[in-house]
Amino acid sequence: MGATEKRRRIEPLHVGFVLKEILHDYEITQSALAKHLNIDYVKINEICNEKRNLSTDMAMKLGKAFEALDLTYSFWMGIQKDYEQNLELYKNSEVYEKIEPIVVSG
Repeated sequence: MGATEKRRRIEPLHVGFVLKEILHDYEITQSALAKHLNIDYVKINEICNEKRNLSTDMAMKLGKAFEALDLTYSFWMGIQKDYEQNLELYKNSEVYEKIEPIVVSG
């Protein structure tokens, strides 16, 4: 790709998209998951609709709930961390591209 060509920008993957797909694949409703976790349905719905990010607390709960599928706390937090990092790069890539590395002499 030439220096003047723009890279195609792909929006970061939100954890809600992943959760929604898992729920669909295993035929679990958002309401059923909320009840299982003893939390308000709105929290699950907002995550699935990408209106709420994943808190550490929610990642712990999802990790326990989906333990049998090996979807651990680390799995959920990894998706959230990657989303936040990629979102920042997506929004501000021009800013970061202008920063030159510091050259140090050994």
